Amino acid sequence: MACINADGSLTPIAQKVLNAILEPAIPMQIQQISGLPIYRVRASLRELMDLGLVQQNGENYQTTELGKTYLTK
Repeated sequence: MACINADGSLTPIAQKVLNAILEPAIPMQIQQISGLPIYRVRASLRELMDLGLVQQNGENYQTTELGKTYLTK
């Protein structure tokens, strides 16, 4: 499941996850805010972290400054 399209834009799922964590949140909160299944949230978080678009602090995840720039593209 890719979070970035071939043209460099975010997939709709990645957009939902990043928007859900503009403020720190745990995966269950992200699932509730985004409306996505928890397995999609967790998989997306891993990929978005690998891309540097999300950071983890303890149990909380948050969109990075780089991630915010992708939301405005």
